[in-house]
Amino acid sequence: PHDTECKKTLEKKITDIEEEINKRSGALKESKKITKLKNWLKDIQTVSLKEISKSIIEDINKEVKRVLPLEEIYVESIKNKITLKKLDGSSREKASRGQMARIAYLFLINLLNRPNLKFPFIVDSPVTTFDRIGRSEIARGLVKDHSGQYIGFIFDTEREHFSEVLE
Repeated sequence: PHDTECKKTLEKKITDIEEEINKRSGALKESKKITKLKNWLKDIQTVSLKEISKSIIEDINKEVKRVLPLEEIYVESIKNKITLKKLDGSSREKASRGQMARIAYLFLINLLNRPNLKFPFIVDSPVTTFDRIGRSEIARGLVKDHSGQYIGFIFDTEREHFSEVLE
């Protein structure tokens, strides 16, 4: 409705009311400490997210030459979506389905290699758009020790150069 206040205004009102309660109850000093601590935690979260993202991107880009030996397609960002860059540093708008699938596999394999991150990984037609090199290199990346990790593939025709490497 037109008379509803925006989220920022409501948050400001809540902050003001909390501050008034803290003043009246004599807890203003503690409240300021709590606010400072919350801000530190937000900053730590922001810096950690940037550092972890940077590490994931570096790990993905180290594997590009192995999985995409004929193309030089590197990841620039993983915020909200995977964004690619060319070797010269400019943003890359397009990549083939097979190239994007290989980059996506590198991203997921990188996540699976992180010690505290486990999730079921199921792929239908896992390597349909890959050539022989792509199939065997992605399979090699998936063969690493993923104890306690469920990885499932549903495939029929693309077994050659993929399933024998997995086996």
